[in-house]
Amino acid sequence: MTSELCAEASDWRQGRSYVHTYICEKIIAYAVLDHKSIVTAIEELGLKVIEQVQTGVSVLNPQTGNRFTLRGAMYQPDWVHPAN
Repeated sequence: MTSELCAEASDWRQGRSYVHTYICEKIIAYAVLDHKSIVTAIEELGLKVIEQVQTGVSVLNPQTGNRFTLRGAMYQPDWVHPAN
């Protein structure tokens, strides 16, 4: 995540919303096809996945120290793209 985006997403709610939107766009573009590729996409943003549970993924922004959890069916370990 660039320092500019990091500053904009310093509030955890904004950060969570940004990451969720990014993942949704990747799913629509068929660039994310399963849970593993969701985790990879999160890490490509410079964020760290600190915990994976049945209901979601906990994420840490190492630049700000902010943490948030992404929840929902698409963040569950057994999720696969509906087109698969």
